[in-house]
Amino acid sequence: MRQLPLLIVGALVVVGALGGFLTARIFAGDDMAGAQMGDAGSVSQERPIAYWVAPMDPNYRRDEPGLSPMGMELVPVYEDDLSGASDGQPSLQIDPSVVNNIGVRTELVRRADLSLEIRTVGHVMADEEQTSDVHVRSEGWIEHLAVEAEGAAVRRGDLLFQIYSPDLVAAQSEYLQAVRLGRPALLDGATQRLAALGMSDRQIVNLQESGSANRLVGIYAPQSGVVTALNVRQGMFIRPSDTTMRLADLSTVWVLAEVFETQADWVSPGQRAVMQLPAFPSEIWEGEVDYVYPTAQSRARTISVRLRVANPLLRLKPNMYADI
Repeated sequence: MRQLPLLIVGALVVVGALGGFLTARIFAGDDMAGAQMGDAGSVSQERPIAYWVAPMDPNYRRDEPGLSPMGMELVPVYEDDLSGASDGQPSLQIDPSVVNNIGVRTELVRRADLSLEIRTVGHVMADEEQTSDVHVRSEGWIEHLAVEAEGAAVRRGDLLFQIYSPDLVAAQSEYLQAVRLGRPALLDGATQRLAALGMSDRQIVNLQESGSANRLVGIYAPQSGVVTALNVRQGMFIRPSDTTMRLADLSTVWVLAEVFETQADWVSPGQRAVMQLPAFPSEIWEGEVDYVYPTAQSRARTISVRLRVANPLLRLKPNMYADI
């Protein structure tokens, strides 16, 4: 029977302790809430808050503090910041230290033309519009070759080689016979035949003045330039179909470049181009787009673009590599 009072006393002690703990928690929670309300009230008294926004999404707004969908604390937007916007639209002010920490950089807005830059490679080649192939008009043998190596420089009118051609010798004899006979129709026909066989007006006049057929007839340079191909040697037998040599004027050269087919619409004739060559790494060469080829390379899927570059000192050589 003595155990019953002891149990009752123990139960009362436990109930009292539990009640005290709950009472302390309630009062502590009220104090913290009051403190938070007091802090918010003091902040709101200092600077009225218009609303709260998410740091990473200014369109997420709430009327009270809390967390954003990303779990970040909402940031207050003050009414005085909104009223200070020059255009009357709401604005978000960011602390300068935050701007510096996130690496924001600004630049004044300016008006300028937008341009696209293409980087590619190419190689130098002779301007085919300033290139001449040398042929003969009658078959024969080269008995004197004045140009003996590729790369030789020649001027327009310089002797390239002399040819012995039986057809040319016979045509000269017919011409001299017509001159002696004094028959205009016959003379006109003989003159046209000599011209068709490749003799110039000056050579025909010299023939008439000398009065005797020349065994060797000279072939002269049709333009100034350098010999880029030499396909004959002294003593060779040649025909009209043979290309004896090629002359190229390198004072202006072409640079053939390749661009991807997706960039083809960015390129048009007349555009400026700059390039560097490994042979002259410290120099910049300027040219312009001369022609955009109409077909694409089937394997590389590129379009060929031709640049025209001035080369007055002949420093650019065919087949040189260029970064464009």
